[in-house]
Amino acid sequence: MRERLPEAGGVEIKTIGDAFLLEFPSALSAVRCLAAIQSAHAAHNLAVSPERAIRMRAGIQLGDVERRDGDIIGSGVNIAERIEPL
Repeated sequence: MRERLPEAGGVEIKTIGDAFLLEFPSALSAVRCLAAIQSAHAAHNLAVSPERAIRMRAGIQLGDVERRDGDIIGSGVNIAERIEPL
């Protein structure tokens, strides 16, 4: 995943356990990066046993965000954090 970020202009803001919070210059850049990552995961998953497959979920927040203390905040980010466990 980290190899794909520079190609799409993405920046890794932080990791939270097995989750990544990333920022992109546009929604289109985020979607293109996600598609590339999903393709790589699909190829990996075809080559390994089911228990070694990578399962991935992703969400793209389209609202405005603000950088604060090395983090990003925004209503969409906060909502996504709250509903993700559900």
